[in-house]
Amino acid sequence: MTLLSTENITVKDLKDKLEVMNRWMMLDHPLFGRNVLRMEQHLDPTIETACTNGLVIRYNPQFLAALSLSEAHFLQAHELGHPLLRHHIRIGPGLDPEVEAESADEEVNHMLAKAGFDLLPGAIYSPRFEGMAFEDIYRIRMAEKARGQSPEKGEGEGEGEGEGEQSPSEPTEMQDDQVIDMEGYSLPPVSEWGDFEPLPGPAGATLSKTELEEAETSESIEFEIDMAAAKAVGKISVELEETIRKTIQAGKIDWREELTDFVSSNLGESSIQNWKRPNRRFASAGIFMPSTEQEGIGSLAVALDESYSMDEDRVNLALNETGSLINFYEPSKTYVMHFDSHLLGEVAEFEHGVEFTEEDATRRGYGGTNVRPAFDWIAENAPDVTGIIVITDMEMSFPEDPGIPVLWVDVKGQGRTPTYGRTILVRT
Repeated sequence: MTLLSTENITVKDLKDKLEVMNRWMMLDHPLFGRNVLRMEQHLDPTIETACTNGLVIRYNPQFLAALSLSEAHFLQAHELGHPLLRHHIRIGPGLDPEVEAESADEEVNHMLAKAGFDLLPGAIYSPRFEGMAFEDIYRIRMAEKARGQSPEKGEGEGEGEGEGEQSPSEPTEMQDDQVIDMEGYSLPPVSEWGDFEPLPGPAGATLSKTELEEAETSESIEFEIDMAAAKAVGKISVELEETIRKTIQAGKIDWREELTDFVSSNLGESSIQNWKRPNRRFASAGIFMPSTEQEGIGSLAVALDESYSMDEDRVNLALNETGSLINFYEPSKTYVMHFDSHLLGEVAEFEHGVEFTEEDATRRGYGGTNVRPAFDWIAENAPDVTGIIVITDMEMSFPEDPGIPVLWVDVKGQGRTPTYGRTILVRT
């Protein structure tokens, strides 16, 4: 995409352009626009396109000059979307810069689509990541990169957005009458527009965990104020509000906490404390505490996917988590079934107090994937089951809803999505 105009464009022209962009954003999208009032906007020729750290948005002057107004509106919304979704706080150290940028851009662009923005052709946007958090998108993209796979090209998905440069936080001084040299300048692909950086501390230092938590609290308050203002003028839909809230929250979820919540809610609340039998979780540390015994209800079924598409790391994770369920949560009974295209061997029954040992943590299969035999076995042989946990890569078709709670523990993030039950994505 090459700039065709030969018109002389000055720094003052670009400042006027930013004012037009700001007014449009505040009037048409106040949830985004109110951030314009808080954030400084600078021209910075040391970056390639645009970048934000949550406090300031910086634009390359040639890049901003080459954009049409519609392109500039999208670019500004995209940059405002990063702090709205708190990417400058959520990103952690040691991440792959390119994959990090692509994953964050996926999350932002899905949100912009929900907000009614027209995504430009070539913007990073893959339908398979609909509703997924940045953290989960990153994990999937990193796994694909490790396997040497190119990203699947979704609707308008480009080769990878983000520049990864760390530019000075201080703006470069430019005089209003300075003319922007546009000779030979061409706009880069849309997939490379925009970037984000971590929220800086004093003098550019890295923020501590406490400082990040304080920053998030402050931004949460500002978000609620902005949300109330947008609602007051009827400029935000319920769907968009839910999308943003779920997106922010999804980045905080620990999958093991969700697993614990599912187990607790489906074992029942009726329990007794047994001081004669110490709790193994604390006994190993020399602490004497009672074990918890469920009364009447509390049987679980755990189905372990050991098909060919499950690599050794995922199978080991499934086996280890099954051991934790049995040995730490101590259901009254746990049925453990290994499956690939069929049930693999006898279904193991662990009564309360019987440990899941290293001998039990052995892989049995490498075939296709079919969880139906496991569900059929439960229906025919285990009417006392109050919840089913399936640890799988989700690369299969799903049986009919069994009528009891089902938790799908997705260890891969690239399979199908069931129409019933609860799905959690494992972040490793």
